Amino acid sequence: MGERKFTHSGEDIRGFVAWLLEMVDSPTDLLVGLEAPHGPVVEELLAHEIAVYHLNPKQLDHFRKCDNVAGAKDDRRDARLLAERLATDLSCYRKVEPVGPLYVQLREASREREGLLSALGATCNRLRDELHRISPRLLALCPAADERWVWDLLALYPTPREARGAKRGKVREILKARRIRRHSLEEVLQALQGRGVTIAPGLTEAARGKIQRLVKTAATLDESLREVKAELKSLLEDLSKGEESSGNKKQRDAAVLLSMPGVGDVIGATLLGEATQALQARDYQALRSLAGVAPVTEASGKRSRRKAKVKMRYACNPRLRNVLHHMARVASQRDAAAKAHLRSCLDRGHSLGRAFRSVADRLLRILVAALRDGTLYDPTRLTGIYAQEAAKAQSAKDLQPALSA
Repeated sequence: MGERKFTHSGEDIRGFVAWLLEMVDSPTDLLVGLEAPHGPVVEELLAHEIAVYHLNPKQLDHFRKCDNVAGAKDDRRDARLLAERLATDLSCYRKVEPVGPLYVQLREASREREGLLSALGATCNRLRDELHRISPRLLALCPAADERWVWDLLALYPTPREARGAKRGKVREILKARRIRRHSLEEVLQALQGRGVTIAPGLTEAARGKIQRLVKTAATLDESLREVKAELKSLLEDLSKGEESSGNKKQRDAAVLLSMPGVGDVIGATLLGEATQALQARDYQALRSLAGVAPVTEASGKRSRRKAKVKMRYACNPRLRNVLHHMARVASQRDAAAKAHLRSCLDRGHSLGRAFRSVADRLLRILVAALRDGTLYDPTRLTGIYAQEAAKAQSAKDLQPALSA
């Protein structure tokens, strides 16, 4: 019906939406196909109640090869291809559903935490390298140079020359304020004042300013990380309160998720922020595919389905894969049924990573059932071999004090 090109600016994005609305009588008559499921274009379209569908870039690349074997690619061709496939292959697209503001805040806060952790790790690595050059004795007490008491000491005594004049009272105050008991005052003073390595002329002066700046950066990042963690906890509390006040038991997503074994504030916030649509739709298959716990099967030609090659799924959300790995790891330590399932997987010859994915898959199945029923996780509602293994593990745990006596 028409073809136009718009720049990526606020005025042109609004003009783009207005141009689309001129073609139809109602916004519900429009379907828009895009690659990215987020961004200002998507937000503007959803604000006008226009249905938005997004396509995986790998699928678009496959459609592009089917349309043009020469491999031609440009924005105009991709736009026409997206529109044509939207009309003929709608099942390949995923509809973008608007989510509540608290879910958006959870997603952005969890991603910010991930970025802060990466930046803090890089800063601590640079600080460790500097200490390795001029003060390796201090690294014996804190090998990663990622603790606040070390930063406090370096803020006062950044170089070995200044550390030789360290005062016992100042050092004692830092250790007491940071609650450091694994190292005595004498050990810390010996690391600061002891004879170190030979330093080239000029290196001490060059490292002094660098260490001070790295310490300030690390302290700032650590403080920001603490603020983001507090924000995540506050958002989860607000979400739980909002669900309770609504009076609908089936909408207690945050409370049900936090009741699962191995789920804390960080894992719960990441799951609610990254898999909002799958959790709200109670779609177990979509959730396990997004998280990468669903395997990929290859069976064709002479290879029957019984002899099919099953391999790990790499096309997934890496954030969900990471949090589900830690969720399964912690649940295997604290939940009897998860521990029994992990042991049965290892007994069958699975690797530890494969066993963790199996535990995570089982937890996702339980989570979707609990969300569907609006009930919290109850470890007593176990059936089959997991109940038997959990009972054996619990009885062995109960008998352990008597055996020790």
